[in-house]
Amino acid sequence: MAAQQCSGVEGLCPMNCLDDNLNCFLIDNNGFILVSKASKQTGKFFGEVDGSIMTQLINMGMFTQVKMFDYQAMCKVPHHHHSGARPLLSPFYALLAAVRWLITDCLIFLLEFNISSFWHTDNLADAKSVFHHAHKHKKHDMLQPCDTEYPVFVYEPAIKETNGIIECGDCQKMFVAQQITNSNLLFLVADAVCDCSNIPPVLLLPKEVKYNASVKCDRMRSQKLRRRPDSCHAFHPEENAQDCGGAAEISASLNLLLLSVGATTLLLR
Repeated sequence: MAAQQCSGVEGLCPMNCLDDNLNCFLIDNNGFILVSKASKQTGKFFGEVDGSIMTQLINMGMFTQVKMFDYQAMCKVPHHHHSGARPLLSPFYALLAAVRWLITDCLIFLLEFNISSFWHTDNLADAKSVFHHAHKHKKHDMLQPCDTEYPVFVYEPAIKETNGIIECGDCQKMFVAQQITNSNLLFLVADAVCDCSNIPPVLLLPKEVKYNASVKCDRMRSQKLRRRPDSCHAFHPEENAQDCGGAAEISASLNLLLLSVGATTLLLR
């Protein structure tokens, strides 16, 4: 409703946010969308939705980039893949791979059907569910603690209003950004017809920080140790010890253990 009113003299605006040719956004001082005509854009960073306008606002100085660091991040462990050309030189490696595959499938078959349950029916975990749970976790990438750096954009309050024209190849995109009085919000109106997808988006992607040997040692020395709790809570008055499981009563199957050891010995030869 506020976008439909230009001034007391002019009355209704000839164009407003209900027009399909305009995109209207309400963004905060860090560039995140609070209100948009498309509900799926709410909560996203504006640079992810429209990189052309966000890049222009950064170049104009309306948003300033600040580097932030996450000292408790998790990064993927790099995988070193060995060349597979050497096994192709000899048919022996192909035969060995086929034997390993056959033995592995046999072991998986035995685990899935849980043969030991035929003579031990009590207090045994379901081998099939354990196998699938372990197999599911193997598909995830291995992570390790690391430090990451990521950009954050902060609005410069000295600039109350700005506008511009962006060249997008065959067309020009116009936009207007204005600060909302007594708030940390910006009202932004942009042309919705001109396609500027050729300009890449502005993303808030973290990047791992690589340290050399000396800086890494200084970084580890500067880390503060976490303070331990003042008291230890080893029990709870409402806890019932009788509800604990009977995992201690699980017994191993000797036949299945010998079969696994024999199969492992064949694989290592």
